[in-house]
Amino acid sequence: MQELRLLPGKEKLPLNRHPWIYSGALADGPAAAAGLVRVLTADGRFVAYGHCNPGSKIRVRLLEWRESRIPDAGWYEETLRSAFALRRRIFADGKTDAARLV
Repeated sequence: MQELRLLPGKEKLPLNRHPWIYSGALADGPAAAAGLVRVLTADGRFVAYGHCNPGSKIRVRLLEWRESRIPDAGWYEETLRSAFALRRRIFADGKTDAARLV
């Protein structure tokens, strides 16, 4: 998995779970290819995992902030099941007829 480092001082937003990292916040050049990346602070501490798009100004869209939970097929399945269960409770009142799942 490719690692991308943030510029010094650019870790505050992603550590507070802001879901995007713009290209200008990265010390590294553009990722070689789109895909899952590990985002680190300037001094090498883990920040989050995310999907990188080297052709976008929003270079990384963050997915997971727990280092022990690497996003894989099981992670996606569990996350989607949890989201669906939450929305199911929203519909229980009978007043809501639409919701965004993802």
